[in-house]
Amino acid sequence: MKKLRNYLLAVTGLVVLLGSFLLSVPKVSDAQSQRNPQQVTVENTTQNPVPAMILNRVRVCPDQNCPAMTLNANDRNAFHKTVGISLPHGEGAAGIDIAVPEGKRLVIEFATARQFSISPPTGIEFHTHLNGDDALFAILETRQSEPNVDLWIAAQQMRVYADAPGFRIETGREGPFEEDAFTEVSISGYLVDL
Repeated sequence: MKKLRNYLLAVTGLVVLLGSFLLSVPKVSDAQSQRNPQQVTVENTTQNPVPAMILNRVRVCPDQNCPAMTLNANDRNAFHKTVGISLPHGEGAAGIDIAVPEGKRLVIEFATARQFSISPPTGIEFHTHLNGDDALFAILETRQSEPNVDLWIAAQQMRVYADAPGFRIETGREGPFEEDAFTEVSISGYLVDL
């Protein structure tokens, strides 16, 4: 009899404990209280723009069969530039500055170059500035076999960043510098807002 009473006492204690636990858990309906509707004003100005997520690829027509009309979001800010750098007789190196608009960052995705020089080139370098740090990126050149022409070619895919006011492209050659030389560099990429 004593065992049965202890057993019933334990079961009763468990039921009381479980009941108090269930009563302390809030109901799902309690979490959703009714509020009075409030007016919302959306202001979309240049000082306070409404954030918008732009997908990487944007379809500009509703027809699924128009892949030629699909644009990369970065295509709207495409950037490309071709510059020529002359190395006159007696000079071993030269460079040119490329401007990046204020408030923008240039992302260079591809660079190509042609260098006409009898003397072997020392290379082509991009000198960039990003978030207060300077960096140097070298472009590898290979010699092309052309009769009576010393032509060096470079073509390189990359991801190089440059902040305003711009970056510098430099080229050089090994001495003696007894002839004129010429380098043409083209870059392709896009601009992003900072």
